[in-house]
Amino acid sequence: MEKFQKFIEKAKKIYDGDQTGHAFDHIERVLGYCLEIAKEEKADQDVVVISALFHDVHRIMSSMQGKYVFPHESVEEVEKILADFDIDKSKLEKILYVIKEHERKRLEKSMPIELQIVQDGDILDSLGEVGLSRTLTYCRKNNIPVVDKNYSLDCKEYIPDVNPISTCHYIYRTMIPNANKLHTRKGKEIGAGLTKVLENFVNSQYGEN
Repeated sequence: MEKFQKFIEKAKKIYDGDQTGHAFDHIERVLGYCLEIAKEEKADQDVVVISALFHDVHRIMSSMQGKYVFPHESVEEVEKILADFDIDKSKLEKILYVIKEHERKRLEKSMPIELQIVQDGDILDSLGEVGLSRTLTYCRKNNIPVVDKNYSLDCKEYIPDVNPISTCHYIYRTMIPNANKLHTRKGKEIGAGLTKVLENFVNSQYGEN
């Protein structure tokens, strides 16, 4: 990873102080998953690493502008950031494409493997103990109860971000299904274990007396 140290240091500065759950520790975990998956795929490591490092620049822009900035709206800013580095033009085009499309969770065989890997890395960090901890913290801050047994987990009243009902509902209806959006064999393998953590949490809450 020595060849990417300049990019890593730049990313640390960009994400420093983020309070939305997309600070550099998130980026670092996503990158770790991406590298693990990339070992089994014929992917361009340069594209995977740099895309993973800067895929959430749009989140930083959102915080600064006070409104949600879509990934495609961050491409120009990312291009400015990467202008300080000597990146092959064809690789840069691939990097910007991955960043632009990384939140479009769709299963298409035509998707570049680098995009599949970065999407998988991002999804994986929303699962497991880390995803659970981040979700509990968010729900606590927004006065969303951990569990509400007045509503079944499959109730029609559940609307993510509008009426999540409880942490358990959000985990069951939104987070766990995210594992079905994983593309790669290795991503699915990792995701199965991480999803089990979420399933066990929901089962433990609904099994309480």
